Amino acid sequence: MPEGQPPDLDAFLDVKPERSGLGNAVLYRAQALALLEVLHADKAGLERLLQRGAEPLDAESLVQLFPGLGGIPGLSRRWTLALVKNASPSGLASLDLAETNARLTEILGGEGEPLVELLTEKARSRGGAYAMRLAAGAILQLELPSHPILRPLLADYRAILDVLSRKPKSDMRERILANEALRLESLALGQSASELLDWAEIELQPPARPLVLPPEFEPARREDPYARVLDRIEAVGW
Repeated sequence: MPEGQPPDLDAFLDVKPERSGLGNAVLYRAQALALLEVLHADKAGLERLLQRGAEPLDAESLVQLFPGLGGIPGLSRRWTLALVKNASPSGLASLDLAETNARLTEILGGEGEPLVELLTEKARSRGGAYAMRLAAGAILQLELPSHPILRPLLADYRAILDVLSRKPKSDMRERILANEALRLESLALGQSASELLDWAEIELQPPARPLVLPPEFEPARREDPYARVLDRIEAVGW
């Protein structure tokens, strides 16, 4: 996208994502999500789009389905703002270990030994190459905010998906199983480290110092007869 210029809507609608490389697939996914956010604001337009079916779209026909978005200039501005918002640093907050693991499982579609068969079948199915590239792109987006312990694992899974997208009959069984074993070890290591930090915070903190009032705040002892009677009663018990 040229500096200072909104993305080209016609060029985007003409893209064939199943033929794109990993980098272009990631960019296409980000642009598609931003455009869907904009279009979702017009419920009637969405209904008209669904009724249109799978017919090819260009920018002019799209804005006719969504007249409330201000034509091509208005839609382009809204789309650009959505892209900028989604790419802002607020969306890159660091994830903890459990959140990173959950996102990875969601992207891969499973975990453990069943993951071998799942990825193999998906890679060899119709549209499998595109599905592998899409999953690799999602992992690439996850790497930046991911927990450091799982980051090398994410990079290797991305490499596995890249291989399966190009050579779906590749045998990735041993590599996937090794990664899943490493994932369990990493989660256990992270849990142990968390427990150790919790213990250190409790055990290694300096002991609480007793509260000692300075002499000027100590109550003065009363020596009158009433005070002496009360002291004797307190000593004996009420």
